[in-house]
Amino acid sequence: MTHGGTVVGWDGSAGADAALEWAAQREEPCAGALHIVRALRRDEPGEPSDRVAAAQRSLHDAVRDVVRRHPRIAVTAELVLGDPLAELARIAGDTAVLVLGASAIGRSRRPDDRRLPIAAVARHRGITAIVPAAPPGDRSGVIAVVVGRDHSRFTIDFAARSAADSGEPLTLVRLHDPHDAEVRTRPVDLDPAVQRLHAELPELEVRVDPHWVGSPMSLLARSDRAALLVLEGYRSSVAPPRYSLERWLAGQARAPFVVVAEGLVDPEADAAQREGRRFVLAG
Repeated sequence: MTHGGTVVGWDGSAGADAALEWAAQREEPCAGALHIVRALRRDEPGEPSDRVAAAQRSLHDAVRDVVRRHPRIAVTAELVLGDPLAELARIAGDTAVLVLGASAIGRSRRPDDRRLPIAAVARHRGITAIVPAAPPGDRSGVIAVVVGRDHSRFTIDFAARSAADSGEPLTLVRLHDPHDAEVRTRPVDLDPAVQRLHAELPELEVRVDPHWVGSPMSLLARSDRAALLVLEGYRSSVAPPRYSLERWLAGQARAPFVVVAEGLVDPEADAAQREGRRFVLAG
């Protein structure tokens, strides 16, 4: 799971601006790469040429502002026509972190600003970050919510490097999905993961929460308190899409969270690339 930079979907809204700033902060410590994508639907009202020209101007201004605030990072931009979700997923691929903004929860909430994030986190591959507008203050720590299978390693590694780079402690929480389609053959044991992290990142503070996450509300409460919540995606579940925990969280969360759904990566190949990989997240 190599670090392929950050792709942020941007449309000029307040939520998109918050996501863009979060993404820029994510790349700045390592002088990384940020790619801004403005997707225009073909069926939007108005003259196509006028819409394209206006989008190009706003995209140019967005790039200029990011470069001014974050001169260390390499910023590129792209204007595409088509379905935003399909285009963003195609551009981000499996290695770049796809960052999307969402409207604030409350009386001013705009349901349309949650539809794209809700759909995006259901991706079977890739890494998706959702950044709600105006997250609550006094957040601390990185929380990784994992099932405890082989794929959990990718989620744990992403969360651990995010915590190490931001100077936050890491808490591992076991997830009990009531719609899990697989029968457990062994108890969930996160001690090997903790021991591995202590060896690889000795400065990182790691703990395992004795309490499990088993409901959307408990997941939401944890997301609100954490500087970053990292959720294992690509789980075997028989739940209808609208009952998926990540989709539910995308519609309700008030603080940043990431869904890691890179389920088809060879663990041995990933280990061989470990020295050249760096994830940097700023909450």
